[in-house]
Amino acid sequence: MGDGGFADFLGTVDCLVMGRNTLEKVASSNLSPEEWPYSDLPVYVLSKTLSTLP
Repeated sequence: MGDGGFADFLGTVDCLVMGRNTLEKVASSNLSPEEWPYSDLPVYVLSKTLSTLP
C-alpha cells in the first residue's frame, strides 16, 4: 500500500496547513524528529480552540 502520491505532493509545496485535530493525531504518534512526516516544511495549524502547542 503506497501513500497515494502524498510524498510526491510534499515535494511540490512550500508549507503545509492542517487543522488542530490532524496536528494532535500526528503529535500523539510520539514520532522522533527523524520520523516527522513533513520534513523541513513549515507547518501552519488552523484552530479556534488550540491555546498551546501539543
